[in-house]
Amino acid sequence: MNLDIQQLALVKDSRRAWWRGFRHTGMAGDIRSKRLIAALEAAIPELSFHSGIVNTGTKRHDWDKEDLSSQCDIIVHSGQPWEQMEEYVIVPPSDATCIIEVKSWVSKKDFKDDESGINAQLTKLKKETGLPVFLVAFRHSTQREDLISASVADGTFILASGSNATTENIVYPGALQALVAAIDEAVEDQL
Repeated sequence: MNLDIQQLALVKDSRRAWWRGFRHTGMAGDIRSKRLIAALEAAIPELSFHSGIVNTGTKRHDWDKEDLSSQCDIIVHSGQPWEQMEEYVIVPPSDATCIIEVKSWVSKKDFKDDESGINAQLTKLKKETGLPVFLVAFRHSTQREDLISASVADGTFILASGSNATTENIVYPGALQALVAAIDEAVEDQL
């Protein structure tokens, strides 16, 4: 499987959704997350990818609020979830490999040092779950290197620039491949 071709398809689908009018922030984010999940399932079929919550409690039905993580865009996991409704799951941290947060667009201001910034969200997820947290952004403004260095994620993967050039010219080859490698490394670290 050529992951650069998959990455190009993800970026094109992302832009196509916008052009077709799917511009509500939550809806656009869900579309991107689901498309990324499909690409990751094809690349790493031995793992599962779902949106949901990590339950850090010691028992399957411990639903104490302090034992439940914030909502995770994508939980990479093995084994059966403790609970599942539609595409959403609750998994124990022992079955989870890492968390992937998906953003449609990032800019330097998104990494500001306050509770509303991406870094606060990423730090909170790391603290709640004890798992590596990766950030995947479909597009960006500002310098790509500045955004990657500003992120507190265990890995930051930006798929394409915010340029108005044709899609083929703005995709960063290797970003999806690097994400797959980071997930594989997280699996190895758990063994």
